[in-house]
Amino acid sequence: MGLLEINKVLNSPRLFFAALTSASIATLSTTYFLEIFQNLPPCVLCLYQRIPYLITTCLCALGWYLSGSKRRSQLPRILIRLSAVTLLAGTGLAGYHVGVEYGIWQGTTRCSALGVDAVTVSALKSAILSAPIANCADVLWSFMGLSLAEWNLLWSTLLAIVCIYVLKRLRQ
Repeated sequence: MGLLEINKVLNSPRLFFAALTSASIATLSTTYFLEIFQNLPPCVLCLYQRIPYLITTCLCALGWYLSGSKRRSQLPRILIRLSAVTLLAGTGLAGYHVGVEYGIWQGTTRCSALGVDAVTVSALKSAILSAPIANCADVLWSFMGLSLAEWNLLWSTLLAIVCIYVLKRLRQ
């Protein structure tokens, strides 16, 4: 993609919403691919980190729809602002997860294991043996020396910065 195409996307709210939706869906698709096809069970913080991308996808779908009308010029900016805030919240979640991985602080009570609703010993044994256990402090996958939480920290920060940049460009 050349510089002209990037400028076109950044100057058009409708194209920007389509690009941000694509980035969010690609991020979610990657997490589900790793979970399903690479057999990497997510921890509870990994699951929480998916929520900002789901919210951003919904905000962008609405923004894409509304930005086709010239009468509602403020709504796309509001939705871009909400997307930036949502992605910054995702950055905070990812930063928290990175801190848990590095042992800077403890994770939530659900980080060490998921609860089981078994009432008999055999049901408990079956649940323990069949459930994948993912501790939030364990790095199950890394690429170029960075864990998924670290990559998510970088990615959600970048997307939030791009949202803020587009907001500034739309004001001019």
